Amino acid sequence: MFFATAELELIFDEQVHGPNARAYRVGLACQPRAASTQARVVRIAPQRSGRVSDDTVYLAVTAEFFLRLASAARRAGHPKCIKLLRDASARELLKRPTMPRRLEAWDASRTSIEDQLAQRVAAGPARVAILNQYATAFGDTIVSLTAFRELRRRLAARFGSVEIGLVQHPDNLAAEELIQSSGVVDRIHRLPAPLAILQMYDGFITLPHDPDGRQGCWIDGMLDALGIDADTVTADQKRNELRVDSSSRSYVDDLLALGRRSKRPLILVHAEASAPIRSVPPHAMKRLLERLLAETDAVAVTTAPAPFSDTRIVDVTGQLPTFSHFVALVSAVDGFISADTCLYHVADALDVPGVVLFTSVEPERRLKYYEGIHGLLMGDDSGRLLGRHDSTDADHLAIADAAWARFDPKAVIGHLGELRQGATAPR
Repeated sequence: MFFATAELELIFDEQVHGPNARAYRVGLACQPRAASTQARVVRIAPQRSGRVSDDTVYLAVTAEFFLRLASAARRAGHPKCIKLLRDASARELLKRPTMPRRLEAWDASRTSIEDQLAQRVAAGPARVAILNQYATAFGDTIVSLTAFRELRRRLAARFGSVEIGLVQHPDNLAAEELIQSSGVVDRIHRLPAPLAILQMYDGFITLPHDPDGRQGCWIDGMLDALGIDADTVTADQKRNELRVDSSSRSYVDDLLALGRRSKRPLILVHAEASAPIRSVPPHAMKRLLERLLAETDAVAVTTAPAPFSDTRIVDVTGQLPTFSHFVALVSAVDGFISADTCLYHVADALDVPGVVLFTSVEPERRLKYYEGIHGLLMGDDSGRLLGRHDSTDADHLAIADAAWARFDPKAVIGHLGELRQGATAPR
């Protein structure tokens, strides 16, 4: 939480990072001015008479935001106009009768989120706010929605009607659109926002920035963090759900028309992740494609430029305008081979079989409940890359490069064949 010592504006200039992700750069003006049509402006009211109140204290939940805010304040020449609220003061504010109950993560010594909320709500609607400290990339969002969906199901079973508000930073507007279209969340509050927005809820709970939790599995950690005992959730309820837009699918079908005419299976090869340490380098991509074409009858569909040309390669690089089109592409193929990125979360939702190549996390942490998807861990026996998902350290990148130099695509092609033979009908 933070407050201002003078009236000011936070100016969020939209930065575009490719067709499927948008983020904001924080600017700051200590002289209020008219908003431009290209920027979103959040007006920050100062404390009145030096007193802290829930309408002049503002919520923000990520360290990245505060770093950007501090940098903006220094650039504006007002480094002291933003102050962090002391922990004791924050606790006192949250204890006020007008504020919602703080709901706790699940562990063996605590009650479920339903029982916690029942101490405040006798009957529906039960209103819960989720303070999302977690990342807003597409993969993170898809898995988060699976956890939110189970939260909604449980609260609806207990209280009848439910309202869920998601409180998060607008760092990925396309992912925000995905959340809004899911039907799982009723309202999104963009941060920063006054603490007073929580007053419309009966309880609030925080999804932390690293929710792997006791189970060592991503979705189990998220469920625990949301006050749900992950052991009481079925494996099928831990699977992802996505809708395929019909117009996006028609567009993709046109892209793949040439490959489909061959009557061969289409295998999507997706080599690029958001971080180099998780991406498949060109030399490994080349060997993978050569083996795939030599040992199978498949047509390879690539989302990054292929290292060589072949009549059985369909390159769709740069031809997917939105994330909806990417989802449609995954729905249209017969299998996939992917780096550690959002594709396999999409594929799980659509029951598309495939193989994921990991460098920085054990496959079980991500794929435990994903039927028809197999993971292989690149790297050495030291485990030095584990947990280094976004590392740009030269030593870590060198370990990854050495692992890819040893990479043998044979196992990937073998696993993919087995998965495709055992593929089941969509759920």
